Amino acid sequence: MSTIITDAEALRFLGFPATIVDQDSASGQPILYTQATINFAVGDELIIGRGTVREEIKTILTIQSGVSLTTSVNLEFTHTALQADKVEVEHQDVALVSGLVLAIDKRVKNYCGRCFNLEEDAIEYLDGDGTSELWLSDYPVEHVVINIDFDQDQVFDDDDENTEDYIVYPEKGLIYYRLVFPRGHRNIRVTHDKGYSDADMPEDLKWAIKMEVKNLYHRIKEDSTGLKNYAVGGMRKSFELGLSAYTISVLDENYKKMRA
Repeated sequence: MSTIITDAEALRFLGFPATIVDQDSASGQPILYTQATINFAVGDELIIGRGTVREEIKTILTIQSGVSLTTSVNLEFTHTALQADKVEVEHQDVALVSGLVLAIDKRVKNYCGRCFNLEEDAIEYLDGDGTSELWLSDYPVEHVVINIDFDQDQVFDDDDENTEDYIVYPEKGLIYYRLVFPRGHRNIRVTHDKGYSDADMPEDLKWAIKMEVKNLYHRIKEDSTGLKNYAVGGMRKSFELGLSAYTISVLDENYKKMRA
């Protein structure tokens, strides 16, 4: 399942060592090429490829800063850049943080009514309502192909420079047709790419989710989940339940879908 931030990003934000494989690292030799080496230490036990068929546990022998981790014994599996396997330290709260990332991700997406993560060649069947506007379920969008009433003579592709019949507004998920979309039930099929790639995911959105994960993680550690406040030694500490006011403001201003 794709999430707005990765487990590795959350772990790094919490100060734990975590990264991904970023160059092909062959089995039968000890060098594991990674995107980052910060916070890792010689002697750490690594979990490589957690949750995959390539999962293995190895101990760090040496570190090549910013390039790779060398393990004390050879790798059992090949880990490729395309697979981008996670690399984490075994003793940290990997499972807890992963669960928090999933929970906060779901909460944010439900609140916004959007998915955010890139889905290529997505297909939507929409109802024509006799107007010139058609709203897609998510955005941003690109490579939009519209088929009206499944008539091959009414197919429009926004990648075709000669198309003048409609305008696509990528950042809104809005399609404007110069005529009107005929009324009907699921009579319009739209194929398109929607959402953000990992590289294009907005930084303020990622920051808000990282803060939510951090806050909830520390509340779990101090056993204060479910409490609105508590007092110790004359000092009172209060908590926001649900998403924080800061996160709500970021989502309301920039990301919450304000239409049907």
